[in-house]
Amino acid sequence: MPNKFDILVIDDEQVIIDSILKVASIDNYSVDYVTFGKLGLEKIIKGKYKLIICDVMLPDINGFQILEYLEKNALNIPIIITTGYSTIDNAIKALTHGAIDYLSKPFTFEELESCISRGMKFSEIIKNLKKCSNSDSQLMHHFTPCPANYLRFGFSTWVNPEKEGLYKCGILDLYLKTIGQIEKVSMPPVGSSILQGQEFMQITDEFGYLHKVFAPISGKIILCNEKIDININLIEKDPYFDGWLALILPDSLLNDKKNLVSCSSDRY
Repeated sequence: MPNKFDILVIDDEQVIIDSILKVASIDNYSVDYVTFGKLGLEKIIKGKYKLIICDVMLPDINGFQILEYLEKNALNIPIIITTGYSTIDNAIKALTHGAIDYLSKPFTFEELESCISRGMKFSEIIKNLKKCSNSDSQLMHHFTPCPANYLRFGFSTWVNPEKEGLYKCGILDLYLKTIGQIEKVSMPPVGSSILQGQEFMQITDEFGYLHKVFAPISGKIILCNEKIDININLIEKDPYFDGWLALILPDSLLNDKKNLVSCSSDRY
């Protein structure tokens, strides 16, 4: 019989497992765990988990191989990748191969709590989508799909070309639906440089959770949306148009585009 656990943890550090057990218990989420990647795959095959939290470095196989298995077999189980060897390349690899989040060790109690909250809400959205067809009208009961001509980075941000070689970016509504009502957005300074896959802003929601937003492309911040300062609700009400976040002058667009997905190809 399939297991009845909510979360599967694949990690060989007991301190990490204990931390996840403690945080998950706050919301009464049940946790199953293994310390080897291959045992994790066996659990995934046999079980029905709502969320997976997986380390990159494991004693046998690595976390990217777990991601590859989920992607290859079209298993829509949200997965959070954790690592003590955090690099931009690893973040990009994780987020572009299906991870909904990337968490660097050591992480705080609050960071872990935020990730688990988002992951469980993502799982609920996926569950509800399975009950409906691919029609836009049914999808929009759960979230507003990204416009077909836009490009997205993972499951968090989008970009779209503007005039004079600039790119406008914002947050996917799917991501927004996994967090509480937005109370504050920490925008990057105008003139600052960002790297694709780097955390470049944070959202604070009504519950006090901090949510990372990953840069969809590398470049220089030319302008931030001043309308958000006046009406922060624009991000949630109109995420693809008036609720955009920043205007970016890209500096490695050809390379960055390899890690972007056309929203026209999305199938939920």
